[in-house]
Amino acid sequence: MNHGNEIACNTRKGCSSDGSGVAAGYPVAVLGAGALGSFYGAVLAAAGCRVCLISRRPEHRARIREHGLTLVGPEGERLVHGLETATDASQLPFVPRLLLVLVKSYDTETAISQAVPYLAPESLVLTLQNGLGNLEALEKYVSGERLLGGVSLVGANYLEPGRIRHTGFAATALGSALGRHTPEAEEVGALFRACGLPCRVTDNCRGLIWNKFLLNVSSNAIGALTRLPNKYLAVSGQACAADEAGEPNETCGTKPICASGEAGGSGLVNASDEACRPQIRSLMRALLDEALAVARARGIRLEAPGEAYSLSQPEAVDLLELALSVFRNTGENRVSMLQDVLAGRRTEITALNGAIVREARQLGLAAPVNEMITNLVLLLEKSYLPEK
Repeated sequence: MNHGNEIACNTRKGCSSDGSGVAAGYPVAVLGAGALGSFYGAVLAAAGCRVCLISRRPEHRARIREHGLTLVGPEGERLVHGLETATDASQLPFVPRLLLVLVKSYDTETAISQAVPYLAPESLVLTLQNGLGNLEALEKYVSGERLLGGVSLVGANYLEPGRIRHTGFAATALGSALGRHTPEAEEVGALFRACGLPCRVTDNCRGLIWNKFLLNVSSNAIGALTRLPNKYLAVSGQACAADEAGEPNETCGTKPICASGEAGGSGLVNASDEACRPQIRSLMRALLDEALAVARARGIRLEAPGEAYSLSQPEAVDLLELALSVFRNTGENRVSMLQDVLAGRRTEITALNGAIVREARQLGLAAPVNEMITNLVLLLEKSYLPEK
C-alpha cells in the first residue's frame, strides 16, 4: 500500500514537520480518540507534540502502536508514527499539558471524573464535542482559566483500525469558558496554528458551541435516519435531477445507498429518489427554526468559527445555507450520528435535538419537530441496541 507522506516523530524529544520546533514535546492527551480525536492527535504528533490517544478500541490502539496512524485526506495519505496509546487516563505515560476531550456527550462526566486525578493542577482541558451540556459537565471538575471550549469543522470518518479519512484542515475555533480572552486560550490557539491547524481564539466559546450545535440539530438526525452521505444532504430538489436514462447525475447520483453505507444491496435508500427532494431541506429548516427560537430566548450570542453575528441579522436565518455548504465541502463523509448508527452504537440525539426539546420546555416554547425527530432516532436505536 502506498502511504504517501510518512512522518516519524520521537514523541519524547519532539519533532516538527516544518522544522520550526514550536510544538516540540508539548504533551497532549486525547480523551476519546475516535475519528476526530485520532485526526487531531496525528496532526499534533506530526508537528512534534508528544501525544497519547486514549481509545476504547483495542484493535485501533494496537494498529497505531505497531504501524502508525494513517490519515486519508484530499491530498492523499499520510502515515504518522510515534503516537502513544492508552485504554484510559490511568495508563497515561505522561502528565498532559492539554487534555483534548472528544468522547461522546453521554460519557463526558464519567470520562472527565476518571481523568482528573491524572492531570496536573495547571493542565488545560479543551472540549471540541458536539451537543449541549459538555462544557457544563466539565466545569464540575475543571474550573477557571484551565477550561476551554470550542468547535471543529473538520469532517472525519473511522475507516478501519489505524486508518482515518478526513476532509482537510478546516477551521477550529476556541476560547475560555470564562467568556474572556485568556493566555491559556491563546496558548492552545498558537499551538494548533503551529501544527498547521487553522485556529481562531474568541471570548465567546459558548456562542461557538451553540452555533455548531444548531448546525448539528438541523442535519445530524436526518443523516442518521436516511443513511445518506453528506453530499446528498447538501442539495435541494431544484439542484439535483437524474437524467431520464438513469445515469448518475454529477451532483447527486442515482446509485442506491444500502444500510451498510455502500452502493447496492438491500435495505435501500435511493439517493435520486430521497436526497434530491426538497422535503429534506424543509425538514432541516423546521428543526432549525425551533432551535433558533430557543437560542433567541436564551439570549445566545451566536458565533461561527469565522465571525460573530447577532440573531437579529440575516445570517442567523441563513444557518441552513451554512450547514449545506459544510456538507458540500465534506461530501464523502457521513454525519457522526450516522456513523454511530452504522456501527451499532448509541447516538448523541439527547444532547442534540433532545436538548432543544428540554430547553424549549423550560422556556415555555414548543419544539414538536425536534421532539418527533428525537423519538424517531431513539426508536431506531432500540432496533439494534441490546436491551438493558
